Amino acid sequence: AEWEYACRAGSTTQFSFGDDYNNLPEYGWHKTNGKGRSQPVGTLSPNGFGLFDMHGNLYEWCADRYDEKWYEKTSPTDPLGPLTGSHRVV
Repeated sequence: AEWEYACRAGSTTQFSFGDDYNNLPEYGWHKTNGKGRSQPVGTLSPNGFGLFDMHGNLYEWCADRYDEKWYEKTSPTDPLGPLTGSHRVV
């Protein structure tokens, strides 16, 4: 929940910069623009909190377990995630 709060930067959209996936290369490294390797930090645009690299570049294994439909089952404010499951959020 802490990472998600920092990443969203007060937004209610899919990404901190809105819902348009086509804008992702401006804010985050991914398969198309990352050249298959990690990239230097702080070289793309920051989010609304001034944090860089919150979308893409590297994986972080979070304590939350994964459930594809979790947001349909719980409040989007500070969700804890499911207590059981074999997959973790990255």
